[in-house]
Amino acid sequence: MKIFKIAVIAALYIAVFGTIVVALWNWLMPNLFGLPMITFWQGLGLFVLCRILTGSFRIGTAFGGGNWGEKREMLNHWKNMSSDERDRMKQEWKSDWRDRCRDRRPIDFNRPETGEQKEPNKDTVSTPKPKEFI
Repeated sequence: MKIFKIAVIAALYIAVFGTIVVALWNWLMPNLFGLPMITFWQGLGLFVLCRILTGSFRIGTAFGGGNWGEKREMLNHWKNMSSDERDRMKQEWKSDWRDRCRDRRPIDFNRPETGEQKEPNKDTVSTPKPKEFI
């Protein structure tokens, strides 16, 4: 019985998203780019191709899913923390993001909490170097 339910849900998933892809394609692409209209099977193939290329074949990822168990566990952990522990955690997150973004700021950039914010000097703006691909 469980396999039957999974098969029905999978069939509905395929039908709904295939129809959505066909409808959006046939509504947008012919008018914007002069491309031909597509059939349901072509739309379904396009949907599968996109899922393969993005590497996201899990059903939950279509709606920003993920592991709900981990999210629930983190939420429960957060609720059980004291206010001091939460404040410390927030400060750690802020300092982590500051460290990550520090190299991306222009040299003359002042943080918003310091008050004034100057326009970056065109001569002193640091531009990130492109990453080399291996």
